[in-house]
Amino acid sequence: MNKKIELLTVRETAEYLNISQTKVRMLKNDDILMPIKDGVTKFNKQDVENLKRLFEQNNDSHSPFGNMALDNDESLKLLDNFNNPL
Repeated sequence: MNKKIELLTVRETAEYLNISQTKVRMLKNDDILMPIKDGVTKFNKQDVENLKRLFEQNNDSHSPFGNMALDNDESLKLLDNFNNPL
């Protein structure tokens, strides 16, 4: 039996990730969140769920990455909101 693929619009994706629709479009433009095909702005729900888990792991104080995020070249970079205690 084939599993049904659920799709999310930009608005639904923004609500699911608790970010703005503009940020969703930026993630798409940066190839972090890939639409189901060119010219279509719908995303596979499973991909959005995976991205949400990554966001949650990066915000977890117990994460080895702490306040860091993976760039799409897989290197680490500091987030803009990183507060250096030193």
